[in-house]
Parts: sequence; C-alpha cells; structure tokens
Amino acid sequence: MKTKQLFIVAFVALVPVFILSSCQSREERIISRYESLCEEIEEDDDFDTDDMKEYTDQYNEIVNDSKGCSFTSEQQAQLAEITTRFVTVMTKKVSGSMINSAGDIMKVGVKTMNGMMKGLVDGASEIEESMDDIDDSMDDIDDSIEDLEDEINELFE
Repeated sequence: MKTKQLFIVAFVALVPVFILSSCQSREERIISRYESLCEEIEEDDDFDTDDMKEYTDQYNEIVNDSKGCSFTSEQQAQLAEITTRFVTVMTKKVSGSMINSAGDIMKVGVKTMNGMMKGLVDGASEIEESMDDIDDSMDDIDDSIEDLEDEINELFE
C-alpha cells in the first residue's frame, strides 16, 4: 500500500515538471524551426530552384514570425550561428545546382543573401543595444556597491 501511495505522490509531483519542461517559449520555437530548416536543407540530395524557393519562403516565414520576439543574448548568438550555417548550406546547395539553372538561382540567391545580411546587421545592432544595457546595469551595480561601502565605513567611524 505504501508503495502505491509513494508512486502516486511521485507521479503527482513529477507531472508538472514534465509539462513545464516540454513548453517552449516563442523564441525557442523560432530557433528550433530555424535549426530544423537547416537540417532539412542539408539532407536534401535533390536540391533545385523549386527547393530553394521553398526554403527561402520558409526562412522568410521564420523571420516574419520572429518579429516582436525578445531573444536573450544567448539566443541571439545561437541565431547568428544558425544563420551562418543556413548561409553556408544554401550557398553550397545553390552552387551545386548552378549548372542546371544559373540565372534563376543567382537572382533568388542574391535576394536571400541580402535578406540574411540585413538580418545579421539588425541582429548585431540588437546585440549591441543589449550589451549597452548590460554595461549600464553593471555601472549601476558598481555605484550601489560604492554607496554601501561608504555607508559601512560611516558606521565604523
């Protein structure tokens, strides 16, 4: 009987943990979708212009869905890494299929690269703003510590 009660208590205690741990934030879902897109492209052995358009559309959808997200600096770094991977994979796939339809691929590739470069520049400015906020916070902490030190010194004078 005690084993059954212990099992029930453990089950009730662990269910919320599993439920909460399976929930992803919007930002985490965006990153996950972006990683999945890169994997899908990497595994595509029959890459052609239609695939490139489809992947570009998926990329643009992810970018649009990410508007308004509040990525942490760690997530921004993760996005930069995935973007580099995306650019590399797309470039490799595009160059591999250029023989078949060079004109169409180059037009879409340039648009894709321009969009990604804009995304990288925008992301870099957001990271810079975050770093400025961190610097300001660190200055505030330093000021608070100095104030506390002054108050402690006054107490012992």
